[in-house]
Amino acid sequence: MKSVIFKNIQFCFFKFLLLVYHIFMQARNFLYDKELIKQKRLNGFVISVGGISFGGQGKTPLTLYIARFLKDRGIKICILSRGYKRKTRGVVIASDGKGKIEHPEKIGDEPFLLASNLKDVPVVIARNRYEGGILAEKLFKPEVFVLDDGFQHRQLKRDLDIVIVGSYENTISGLLREPFSNIKRADIVFISKVDSILNRDELENRIKKCTDSCIFGFKITPEKFVSKNEKLSIKELKGKRLFIFLSICILFIPIRIYAQELNLSEGASSLIKEMADKRLQLSLIHI
Repeated sequence: MKSVIFKNIQFCFFKFLLLVYHIFMQARNFLYDKELIKQKRLNGFVISVGGISFGGQGKTPLTLYIARFLKDRGIKICILSRGYKRKTRGVVIASDGKGKIEHPEKIGDEPFLLASNLKDVPVVIARNRYEGGILAEKLFKPEVFVLDDGFQHRQLKRDLDIVIVGSYENTISGLLREPFSNIKRADIVFISKVDSILNRDELENRIKKCTDSCIFGFKITPEKFVSKNEKLSIKELKGKRLFIFLSICILFIPIRIYAQELNLSEGASSLIKEMADKRLQLSLIHI
């Protein structure tokens, strides 16, 4: 009985903290919306990829997909990321786009994944993405910046805002980074992991009540796992028993998802290219 009461108290306290956090986010968004806090603009075209939910929703794989999509079309790009849980501070060049990549402990897992899959694309990490972008402009002179996990990072002005939405259950539970209605800021909404999501129709209807933006879905297919000593593809693991003890992995064998293949519809790909091309042209004219 006492344990149930304690859990209820914990839950209520967590919900209270989340409410306070949402009030803070709404006040902050209000100041940015009314331009009482000025956003800072880089010279290059900025595409932001972010999420509305806590936890992994596929932000980094989508960033990887968009960066590769633009690079393959001859656009000079640079990726900006925060470098969550890294052991460094300030602005760090995770990758110079010439093959040199910093250790994941120094830059964080997400920038390491991006740099490892796009070895000819500069990756810059900084808590203040504007400062990171300024350094990148001096060193690499990119035409386009792709901002990883940038929906809440409103300090940096963006030309194309993409937000990822998770499960319907997450959206109604209130366990969000900010109120769900704020997806109205986005130009494009992606539904994550559509191949396994429940109540998809309800989720789409809820999104449509908040925004007229285009809605697409994607799925993520793991490609391989990497340990310190070897790389294992999903095909190699087929038919084998696999036991992963999380505590042991953290202490002795740090397993990381090395690469992920993102499957988007042709319509989504075409829309990203069309919007990016159109806004890039406007941005270049503006400059």
